[in-house]
Amino acid sequence: MESNGVRRRRLGSTGLEVSELGFGCSGFWARPSFPATEAVTLLERAIDAGITFLDTGPSYGAGEGERRLGRVLRTRRRDDLVVATKGGTLIGRFGRPYLDFTPATVRQNVEGSLRRLGVNEITLLQLHGPQAADITDDLLDCLTDLQTSGTVRFVGVNGWGADLLDKVLSIDLFETMMFDYNYLAAGRAREIDRVVRTGRAVIAGTPLGQRHFRTMASLPRRRADLWYLGRAVTNNRDAIRRGRSFRFLDRYDGWTGPEIALAYVLENPDVSTAVFGTTSGAHLSANVAVSGRSLPAEIVARIDAV
Repeated sequence: MESNGVRRRRLGSTGLEVSELGFGCSGFWARPSFPATEAVTLLERAIDAGITFLDTGPSYGAGEGERRLGRVLRTRRRDDLVVATKGGTLIGRFGRPYLDFTPATVRQNVEGSLRRLGVNEITLLQLHGPQAADITDDLLDCLTDLQTSGTVRFVGVNGWGADLLDKVLSIDLFETMMFDYNYLAAGRAREIDRVVRTGRAVIAGTPLGQRHFRTMASLPRRRADLWYLGRAVTNNRDAIRRGRSFRFLDRYDGWTGPEIALAYVLENPDVSTAVFGTTSGAHLSANVAVSGRSLPAEIVARIDAV
């Protein structure tokens, strides 16, 4: 199914349909150093292009991501927009987020999100980076109560790990799982199949793999892109090293490397939506144009081979 050119897919067993591309209201987009007017305009363009899945969280920009999304929601009320936010984080000293999955913190997150987003119900609440041991009976009771009260419609988990996957799939309450899936993590297709066979939805994070296939000649020069590169260097040097094996992605006629990376994720029909972040109108348009575009089998095979 299509909406303004962006195809839609089922969100597991929730009964919802979402755009196969999701907009991440996070990262540099949510930071005060990126002008709010530009952020709002970019998100409005994404919605006009057919993107209906909007992913955010209270820790992004210390709440600024939700506030900016809320500004757009107040003028773009539509039944097909699915707002996903997160629970289990607090902002500590020096503005650094930390994890806390106690019921009190999750309720605090939800109350703050409702206020910043300007909504009465959160469509999808995702636990943000828990370990299996964090999902206690008290937490499950809290999440069930939030659903019963009509405050939260669906519950999911944003995280990765074998123990976490086992725990989530053993609990009927959880409807979605969000984790990184891209050319650097192609092997996770097996876990995606396992999740989907239980009726749950898979939400792919970082589908462009932070473009670690870039050569020195194609390194970013925009402030926002430099910020993303700096974060990757600090937090994920191994991914940068492994990205060197994928520099061939930038060498196919008719395709750019980012287009191939995104199309590769969308080639998996079990991915309900792939959430990307951007601060560039040109990047947004290029990503939207990938929806419905089939990736040549030879490129898929080469990625899988690596």
